[in-house]
Amino acid sequence: MCLQEFVDVSPPQRNWKGIAISLLVIVAVCSLITMSVVVLTPAELPGSSKSRLTVADLYKPEFTVHDPEATWVSDSEVVYRNRDGHVIKFNFASNETEVILTNSTFVCF
Repeated sequence: MCLQEFVDVSPPQRNWKGIAISLLVIVAVCSLITMSVVVLTPAELPGSSKSRLTVADLYKPEFTVHDPEATWVSDSEVVYRNRDGHVIKFNFASNETEVILTNSTFVCF
């Protein structure tokens, strides 16, 4: 005796109504986000002193990494060059700073 199972081999039916509703919800949420960004973005005033950050601003000296070239001169003192170009000696024990060379010395040479 040969028993065969009959299985329905039809492809699964897609829920087109559910897909359409989910796509409609996604479009509605994206449009609400876009609308809120457009409405809430402040207008740039022509006479405003504040300007937006641009890519060109990132190459200004204020945004570059400063290497102080620090060197220990004793157990409690370090000599380094600050952003203005002055050579400064800092004593950790007494928390005192002393300007050794000003930037004008480097400008002359």
